Amino acid sequence: MTNRQKIVIVLVVLSAVSAVGLYVVQGALSTGADASLFPAWFWIADYGLWAARAAIEAGVILYLFSTRASTRGQQAVLTVFEVALVGLITLTVGPALRAVGMGETMRESLSPPLYTAWQFAIAAYTSLMIGAAGFAYRVQPADDADQVTELQSQVARLLAQLRDARAETDQARTEATQASAAVEAWGAMSKQARAALFKRIGGNGRHTAAEAAELLGISESTYRRA
Repeated sequence: MTNRQKIVIVLVVLSAVSAVGLYVVQGALSTGADASLFPAWFWIADYGLWAARAAIEAGVILYLFSTRASTRGQQAVLTVFEVALVGLITLTVGPALRAVGMGETMRESLSPPLYTAWQFAIAAYTSLMIGAAGFAYRVQPADDADQVTELQSQVARLLAQLRDARAETDQARTEATQASAAVEAWGAMSKQARAALFKRIGGNGRHTAAEAAELLGISESTYRRA
């Protein structure tokens, strides 16, 4: 597993965890529950998840900026994600700070259309972060260190194959040399010596005298005298 793969998994998992509160509210409202009846601890936990989301989004943005695109199309999409995430912070935090400064709730501070747009922007945080991190990983699944490590592994495997091939070549050369020496020694032996050697290695028990003589290229009488 590459370093970038580990990072994107962490970012995606943390992004999903930070959205737990939002999904709980969504599920409750879809069944007709009243969000105002939620206990106080739930909203406190949701505030904490929002605080964590700020750090996670910063990590996603850093991940995007550290990604090297190989085509112009990939670079364009990365730029869109970068601008979208940075712009989302301004478009959502800005109105919230304005409402706090004016001592108003968000519904009081914004008109209904703008309030609706603000809520949709809030909902876009998680999906945008996960999508951006996933696309950045697809563009560059491994960083320089991972690529160097993989190259080193490939070189090591190639050197091992070369060593094996050289060892096999040396073994074949040795066997060929031994075979050549055996052929020369066989050729230098007399006919009777060949027959005696043949008998010594057990050839006499597997062949008749006529068969053995034919194999050795000598006469049967010479074979018998050996």
